Amino acid sequence: MGNVLCLVLIGDEVVVTKSGKKTYGLGRFFSSIQNQAVPGLCFINISLLHVESRKSYPLLAEQLLKKSPGNCA
Repeated sequence: MGNVLCLVLIGDEVVVTKSGKKTYGLGRFFSSIQNQAVPGLCFINISLLHVESRKSYPLLAEQLLKKSPGNCA
């Protein structure tokens, strides 16, 4: 069959707890580890996974911001 390259696009949302009031993007986000909403920052990470070598290659890491209730599209 020849050489077949198997890549998987994966994404993961990460919540970092943070106290304080002046940090940009601070909000309440659900933490699956603590099983509740916690004050902190939220990031989305997108990577390309090479299945055979089990190596991940990051493509994007971006902070997610909460929309204010009156700012819905």
